[in-house]
Amino acid sequence: MRGTAVVTCLVVVLGFGTGWAGDLEPSAPPGPTMKSLDEIVPTWSQIRDSTDGEPDGCNSSRFKCVLGDEAVLDMETGLVWQRTPSNDSSQPWADAFGSCLHKVTGDRAGWRMPTGEEFLSLVDHSSGTNQSLPASHPFTGILEMTCYFSASTQVPDPTRAWGFGCSGVNGSAGCGLCDLAKTQPKRIWCVRGGNGDVSP
Repeated sequence: MRGTAVVTCLVVVLGFGTGWAGDLEPSAPPGPTMKSLDEIVPTWSQIRDSTDGEPDGCNSSRFKCVLGDEAVLDMETGLVWQRTPSNDSSQPWADAFGSCLHKVTGDRAGWRMPTGEEFLSLVDHSSGTNQSLPASHPFTGILEMTCYFSASTQVPDPTRAWGFGCSGVNGSAGCGLCDLAKTQPKRIWCVRGGNGDVSP
């Protein structure tokens, strides 16, 4: 009698166990485990060659011209820049936020002002004191001796912002941050992507 009870209990337990396990056949084929190079999120620790592209600077290991060649994807940072900065008008810092917000470039909206750090990510420091944009870059229309507003407020003076500019033609020399009053009208060079964690 005791042996029959043990067997009955085992059958009951095993019956419940198989009921909970469910169907052992997969409901769909396994998904891919590998990613293409385009799917890998860029990191700021990469160094890519900007000189192995086309004569106009597009499609190098570092820079890809996108959105109908109106914008440039920086493969080192994942940021998408206007290929040509907005040189049509100057405006105070607070208004510049709205101008980037409403900007449409390459039939795409969603632009913003870059931070000072993002601007500096474009600078090639390998040339020593003559800091410039990377050799053979695809950007056009960067005005010499012009500071573009960044979204970064200076600390500890909230009335001033950091700007970015170059002393050489189209970013060929002397690129870096500049000190700007927020009320002083300046031009903008908008960007997409990144965390965009800035506000006026």
